[in-house]
Amino acid sequence: MCLSRPFSRVMCFLMLFFISSLNIAHAEITITDSRGEQTFAESPKRVVVLNWDLLEQLLALEITPLAAPNVIGYQQWVVRPTAPDSIEEIGTRSEPNLEKIAALHPDVIIAASPQQDLLPILESIAPVVYLSNFGKQEDAAPVAIKHFKTLAHCLVKKHWPSRNCNKWIRDLPNYGSNLKPNFLEMNSLKTPLKNFQMLLLCGFQPRTQFSFIPKTQQLSMS
Repeated sequence: MCLSRPFSRVMCFLMLFFISSLNIAHAEITITDSRGEQTFAESPKRVVVLNWDLLEQLLALEITPLAAPNVIGYQQWVVRPTAPDSIEEIGTRSEPNLEKIAALHPDVIIAASPQQDLLPILESIAPVVYLSNFGKQEDAAPVAIKHFKTLAHCLVKKHWPSRNCNKWIRDLPNYGSNLKPNFLEMNSLKTPLKNFQMLLLCGFQPRTQFSFIPKTQQLSMS
């Protein structure tokens, strides 16, 4: 039976669309973490995270990791985004339980500065995305946004960062307005230099409302 030309074109289009969708589903993902470029054959599904700030970001992306450190502490002190009880405890941020992590067979381990010395061991378990958090010369807000975008790209949530980050940045002055009444009786608000930009985004003004904590004092506080 001879197919009509329009019908043949439609069938060819559908076949090409099907093939391209398969390629997209298995497309490689390349990200840049704090050590450089990393490529994954496909989006990691089984995720273990080792630091609270990165756990917050995963939960904001509506991704529930298999495991995280001190989940009970996170639920008490960070609270939101809510960490489900299904997340398995794997020790502390500085000393995660490596045996438990290995038993979970993760596709990826998300690590931060407190786990830097453990990277070689962690990499023997699974690929590691290392996101160094908040160095002395870095502003906290841009670093957090950069990490958020990296995680979104790695875990195929590409449209989340621009939509949510823009909303959060717009909302920051409102957060600042809620904070200011708590500091009305203070002549100045002392802050580590790394929080400078975050305070500006929240609407605090330099020199008149806050000052910097000297590095020597910062070291004693850490």
